[in-house]
Amino acid sequence: MKKIDFDLWEAKYKPISNPNHPEKVIEFERKEVQSYDNSRIWSLIQGDFEETIITGYHIVNVIHFYVTEVPHDFKKIEVPVWTDQDEKERLIELILPQCNLTEQELNSMTLYDLFELENKL
Repeated sequence: MKKIDFDLWEAKYKPISNPNHPEKVIEFERKEVQSYDNSRIWSLIQGDFEETIITGYHIVNVIHFYVTEVPHDFKKIEVPVWTDQDEKERLIELILPQCNLTEQELNSMTLYDLFELENKL
């Protein structure tokens, strides 16, 4: 499966706005994508440690869908959107100025422990 970053995906495939929910910008619900050609549908799925956009209409672990102007032609493409590491880095950046721990100490903590620490601050 070919991996590309979100900015390249957005520039190359051009996700469209949802006419039913302009505030969601480019996110679609399951029933909203059924009228679009399957070669233009993408699924945002939740994995164990990341969220990823993949080509096609999927059912399992789907958060929502995207529809693009440019068809993907059923090529297997993966667009990593968010990972646990991204979240860990965000939490460390947020927590570091508010605690007496070093960045190295925070990096050695689990994501769960960082969430707990953030809630205590």
